[in-house]
Amino acid sequence: MSTIVPTAPMGRSASVGGRTRVTRRAMERVGSAVAAQALEVRPAHVHILLTDREGRLDVAIRSPLRVTPLARARAESSARRTAVTSVMERCSTAELVIRSRFEELTGHTVGRLALQITGVEPDQQERVA
Repeated sequence: MSTIVPTAPMGRSASVGGRTRVTRRAMERVGSAVAAQALEVRPAHVHILLTDREGRLDVAIRSPLRVTPLARARAESSARRTAVTSVMERCSTAELVIRSRFEELTGHTVGRLALQITGVEPDQQERVA
């Protein structure tokens, strides 16, 4: 079995030093995409503010939440024999998902996460003629 060792030009190390800089806007876009997926809305509807506090990122999110009309949710849940999930439960779950996914994708630790729901976007069921 042979081992491949990278070589470098004379006098230089094979490992490349330096730094990677990720802009604030890039981090905000990642946060918007993660939040949009968790809240089931379009990323353009999500507004995010990141604040660096003692090496952790505080994340403030303002977004609508996609909801299923209550009558349809009850009918679907009774057909599947499951409980209707409340808005508060969905928000709590979304916060956990946003925190873990954002940390996984960016490598930054989230300090405080504030989620403000600004409205609802009804889940439109397609009509069949």
